[in-house]
Amino acid sequence: MKNPINYYFYALLVESFFQTLPTMFRKLRRGLLWIFNLLNLWLIRVGLSLKIKKQPKTDIRRILIVGYAAIGDAIFLLPALSSLKKAFPKAWIVFMANDYPTAKELIPETGIADEIWIEEIPRGQEEAKKVNARIAAGEFDAVLVVPSAPVRFLCSLLSIPFRIGHCRIFFPFPKMRNIVFHFRRRFLGEDFERRILLNRWIWINEAAPEHAVLRGLNLLAPLGISGSSEIPVEFGHLSQNLSEEKNSPMRKIGIHIGSEKSQYNKIWPAKNWAILARALLEKYSVRIRLLGGPDEKPESLAFAAAADFPYEDIIGKKSLAETFSEIGRCDLFLSSDTGLSKAAMAMKIPTVTLYGPTSPREMGLFWDSDRHLEIKLNLPCMPCVSSGIRKEGSGVINYMTCGHHDCMGRLSPEMVFHAVWNWGQSPIQRFKK
Repeated sequence: MKNPINYYFYALLVESFFQTLPTMFRKLRRGLLWIFNLLNLWLIRVGLSLKIKKQPKTDIRRILIVGYAAIGDAIFLLPALSSLKKAFPKAWIVFMANDYPTAKELIPETGIADEIWIEEIPRGQEEAKKVNARIAAGEFDAVLVVPSAPVRFLCSLLSIPFRIGHCRIFFPFPKMRNIVFHFRRRFLGEDFERRILLNRWIWINEAAPEHAVLRGLNLLAPLGISGSSEIPVEFGHLSQNLSEEKNSPMRKIGIHIGSEKSQYNKIWPAKNWAILARALLEKYSVRIRLLGGPDEKPESLAFAAAADFPYEDIIGKKSLAETFSEIGRCDLFLSSDTGLSKAAMAMKIPTVTLYGPTSPREMGLFWDSDRHLEIKLNLPCMPCVSSGIRKEGSGVINYMTCGHHDCMGRLSPEMVFHAVWNWGQSPIQRFKK
């Protein structure tokens, strides 16, 4: 694998050179780097194709999962990983991702992977060389690349017989007014590089989107596996309720505010959550508990400033696995479109989820739909994250700077409360005061 790594670094040398030039050359640098990267990757593929057998090995003993993904993406990937483990019980499965709770806690807790590799996305020649050398030394028979994982620095994947991952189809574009965005995505960016690096393509048709669970299961088709969409039993033990809490006369409502710094600007304001919590306490015999990670302390303080009622705040006080256990003790879980809401769905905890810039069609409810409530407005610009509005820096209108954020701003606490109050399947209905 020496030659592919060296080929790849020619592009890094070009990058280093153009970084020394004034910003007026930025577009020229982008164009030349894109051409150089694609040319190098194509040369690598042609060169290695002469060394790889025409018929890949069918005796799969080592599998690499390139799983750079957020919490929600990883949870929806669990059925595919569990099915893979059952189909190849003797295979050694390696899960590679960055230093994130999904790789450090979620995957190890399930026991689906035999080994975890923590590898940050390389930002220089030495880092990329180290990652590629490790992959090459692994002598894998198959690699599965999740949709959110970057591949442009993983030229060593070309030594693996089965290289499976998602690619978006060239046509049709879902909305012609966003043709420039979709053209760039398919022909000039990461998606085109996937076509070069992978040899088993799983097509994503954005004109007819499918749920992330089914998308993950599609990764198994080239290996001859028909997986189950059920959440694996390995995840079930995280949701065991405590017997004394089951018998409590008051129901527990969990709330995940999320972080304002999260991607896609999809978080409902902490002040609104406090107003909603007060309304629920006035009408129901319930307790309120805030859950979240250590980076969500500012939202915790904002909630406290607007709250004039008793509640429990464990934001930042629990690990991810412990947070899952706390979610399992809730009778109802409220949140925006966050990873913890996906965890609650997987653990069969009833949820109320608020959607704005993102779409529930791909990342929304999947199991036991009657146990969950999705709340969103029907604005013509929703969901802007899927419609081709890119985030490209200051001064450019995108889903972070649309100028109004009406999809979340016009969703008032009163609207959410009435939706919960009129929800016939609500688990707290019989606890009205």
